[in-house]
Amino acid sequence: MTNNIKTDQMKLFKILLVIGALVSLANCATSKAQTSSNWKLLGEKKANYVQDIDVMTVDVKPTYTKIKVRVYNGTVLMQDMKVEFGNGETIDVPLRNEFNEGGYSREIALPGTRHINKIYFQYKTADNSSMKGIVQVWGI
Repeated sequence: MTNNIKTDQMKLFKILLVIGALVSLANCATSKAQTSSNWKLLGEKKANYVQDIDVMTVDVKPTYTKIKVRVYNGTVLMQDMKVEFGNGETIDVPLRNEFNEGGYSREIALPGTRHINKIYFQYKTADNSSMKGIVQVWGI
């Protein structure tokens, strides 16, 4: 009887050891994937169901060479986007597109390495979305 208990305990110990090793490997892979991406969240806005113009103030002050847009929570119909830099200069980023849940824009190259003050959106959540779409801007 005691041998059976010790055998069962040994089997359980081996199983837990294998699970621990797998979790450790998964954590290493996740950590490496997160550190290999230098994209930083600059901000997010919730799009209404009517055509709207919103302004996102960027509180993160490093400089950026590229940005991209991510949409989640619903579908967003993007008409236009403008980026205002630290010196007051603006650029127009034509993004006439329908972004579905989880969709990303292309990487948008900025003219040089720039501080971003504000980002202006002209957009709306699609009528068929059950929830208002949320637009995020990421920079690198």
